[in-house]
Amino acid sequence: MHPDKRPLIIGITGNIGSGKSSFSLFISQENYTVISADQVAKDQYQKPEVRRLLHDRWGDQILTRGIPDPAKIAAIVFKQPTELKFLNSVIHPGVLAEFSRICSESKESVLFFEVPLLFEAGLSRAFDFIILITTPDYTRELRLALRDGSDPGTVRERLSNQQNDDQKKDLVDLVIHNDGSLNTLRKRCLRFLKEVPDLPKKKTVSFTSLNKPD
Repeated sequence: MHPDKRPLIIGITGNIGSGKSSFSLFISQENYTVISADQVAKDQYQKPEVRRLLHDRWGDQILTRGIPDPAKIAAIVFKQPTELKFLNSVIHPGVLAEFSRICSESKESVLFFEVPLLFEAGLSRAFDFIILITTPDYTRELRLALRDGSDPGTVRERLSNQQNDDQKKDLVDLVIHNDGSLNTLRKRCLRFLKEVPDLPKKKTVSFTSLNKPD
């Protein structure tokens, strides 16, 4: 697709508990399309060839009602880099292919992608503009404790597998501090959306050219 004809491609990222999903929801409520990388990845588990590869690797222990269960697989790969690398080699290419298809077929002027591991997956060169959602550690721990019962130690362990916010701040175009109420976050989102029509496109690369797994 000619660069001038393709959508403006905006990435939304942030570590666990940052509020990026709430920010993405506010964007979608303003009639923009937001593609969730997590959902696209989950959709890959429905593909017969993916099911076969995962089952061959880990057996029946990963199945729920005969289908690979992402939560069970996550428990296996969380502390095993070799297994995580294998999982990414199976899932990652399909996710990138779907991202590329969405961009090439879209008739919209702007597309948003919510990608938790945007930098860890080496995807930054595919985006025209990247937003980082940050939140204080104590707020993150409280939020995750209320949301899914995670204790502070578990939160810190999960964060150890992601680049910290300080590493990412210099790599993004906009940092949104989620340090207040949801209404405050929404106001910051709406303020940003007013700037979207004036954002320029960059010289980006296609998602399918980025084959580095996270």
